[in-house]
Formats: sequence, C-alpha cells, structure tokens
Amino acid sequence: MNIIEAFLDRNCTVEQSSMLIECFRTIRGMGLVEIDYNLDELFQRIEHLETFDIIQNCYAMVARLQRLAFDALEIEVDVDDISHSNELLNYITMIEESDQSEFISGIIDNAEAPHDAFIALLEQVCFTSLTHLEPIIKNVTTAFIERVYTKHHSNLLDNMQIDTPIKPVDERILTILKSLWNVREFRPIKNYVLDNGLNLPIPDNVLKEQFKDHMLEISTQGNKKAIASQLLELTLVSDVEYKNIKPKLKSFAKDFYGKNLLFVSELTYQIDNICMENKINGSY
Repeated sequence: MNIIEAFLDRNCTVEQSSMLIECFRTIRGMGLVEIDYNLDELFQRIEHLETFDIIQNCYAMVARLQRLAFDALEIEVDVDDISHSNELLNYITMIEESDQSEFISGIIDNAEAPHDAFIALLEQVCFTSLTHLEPIIKNVTTAFIERVYTKHHSNLLDNMQIDTPIKPVDERILTILKSLWNVREFRPIKNYVLDNGLNLPIPDNVLKEQFKDHMLEISTQGNKKAIASQLLELTLVSDVEYKNIKPKLKSFAKDFYGKNLLFVSELTYQIDNICMENKINGSY
C-alpha cells in the first residue's frame, strides 16, 4: 500500500477507500502505469491540500484513466460512477482471459450487433446483473468485438490439432486455413469442423458425402470465387500434402461438378486465382 492509499485508508470510509484502491489496481492491471506517477505527484502536494481535495483528485484521476482505458478498448462508457465503470473493466478482462473460447466465439457469431454481443458476453460469461451496467454502456464498436472474437477464435484454431494421433498437419496448411477462418462470415466447413471437435485431416469420402448437397447448392448462385474459396477449405481440411493442394483442389472441383465441363473450366480460373492469393505453389 503506497502513501496515498494509506491516507485514503485513514481518512475515508471503508467502502470509499476500498473502492478507490480497487480502481487503482484495475487501472494498473490494464497497463496504465501512469496511475502511479499521478499518485506520486499527488503525494508531493498532500501537505498543501485539504482532505476533501485529495479525495476529489483521486476520483478525477481514476475517471480520466478509465476513459483512456475504454478509449483504447474502443468502447464508449459513462464513468461518472467510477465503481460501476471499474466493475465493467474487470468484466472485460474476465472475458478476454476466459478459457471458454468456443462458447465466446459462438455468442459473438449469433449476435446481431456489437452491443448485443457485449451484453450477451457479460450475462453468459461473467454471470452479472446488467441493471446498473447496461445504462453506462453508450457504444460498443465492431472493432472491440472483432478483437475479442479473433483472440478466442484463434485459440480454437490453435487447439484444433490437439490429440491428433496419426499425422501432424503441415503448419503452412494451418496458416492458410486460419487466415480463411478468421474472416467472420458464414463458413459451413469451418462450423462443421469446430462444432464437431474434429481433428484434421478428415477423410475425403466423409467430406464429399457431408458437403455434396451444399456444393451443388452454391453452384446455382453463380459466385465461382466463393465456390473456389470453399473448395480450398475442403482441400485444406482433407488429407493433403502442401505440394498437392492445387491438384487436389481441382480434383475436388471435378468430383462435385464433373458433369458440367464448361463450369469446371470457368471454375479452374478462380482456383488458379485463389491459389495465387494464398501463395500456394504447385501445378495441376
């Protein structure tokens, strides 16, 4: 306990001193070490200030640094009641450090807006009442939610190979797969793998049976670039060597669309492009 904290302990109510000291600790935990410089400066003036002024200085200091913390997080929060905003900062840390990555990714995937996602995370991960917190949350940016999602989704992707007993997946393949799957959009292949806790590689016959109807359905939409992207996902989760990604990708295209030679020919152009975009070498 530093001198200012000892001063608060002697001159405030237990509730008031505990709350301010807890705010100091939270701010330090957020990486805002400026709090200690500010407290040292306040200590230098302690003999020239009234007790009330010192306490008010502490409140103002906490509120200013909380605003900085929320600005860095890209959330707009009313910090008039520093105890409530401090509680919210602690809950954000709890969400970010949670080991429930699959649960958190699912909450965000199912939310319609960033604010809805944040509220759901507070309720379902932190198990907190929102009666006093929701009114102080003024704006939750997409950037904040995307950052939480990316962190936890990356955890899922990093753990995807755990307990794979047969053969490890080439890190180059996983890197491409992660770059595709870190984009938040509907990806049935990603969902199939992660929701079912499947280890890679997945046998070709399983993938073809699972996705034959889906691949035929998306072919009617005419977006060959999207089809090539999903064929690439299928190839990457299958039993494929890095040097054979492009040949196998084209083989999958023939398996699904072989009866329509013109379609396969047009699709081949997009396959070549997506391989170039992902720096995949090899030729058919």
